[in-house]
Amino acid sequence: MAEIAVIIFFQVLLAAALYRNQKNVIKKAVKPLIGQLALLMVMGALLYLLWPTTAIEQIKLCLLVSFMILFLFRKEGLADNKVVKFGFLNSAYNQFSDATVESFKGKTFVTFNKSRQKNTLSLLVDCPEKDVIAFLEKRVSVNSQQQQKLG
Repeated sequence: MAEIAVIIFFQVLLAAALYRNQKNVIKKAVKPLIGQLALLMVMGALLYLLWPTTAIEQIKLCLLVSFMILFLFRKEGLADNKVVKFGFLNSAYNQFSDATVESFKGKTFVTFNKSRQKNTLSLLVDCPEKDVIAFLEKRVSVNSQQQQKLG
């Protein structure tokens, strides 16, 4: 029972940290519907197939599913001072060397580049390209590229 209390404690801490980060999102990222539906199916399958008989194991399984629910309803996007991703993948704009902005199916695809580590962080934002460029120009060096239509 003590491990359940510890799990609940850390899950509440995670939820509070996520809420604090997510309330600062100004330009919201688009979440793929297929990914959300797949996660709902996985949660349902976990509950149906792995439902234990003991109450303690049932609580643990429900806590796992509640963690998945936190992931399902996450809010990602561009905040005033950082890029907000799930968990602790947030990065301040000053960590990026530049950002590439592309128009994609009426939305804007933003890729942030970290030159030293050769890492990138990408988001699909539900805003016009010009609005995203104007928002990011004050925060990071922006490269705008028009998406070439294939076919």
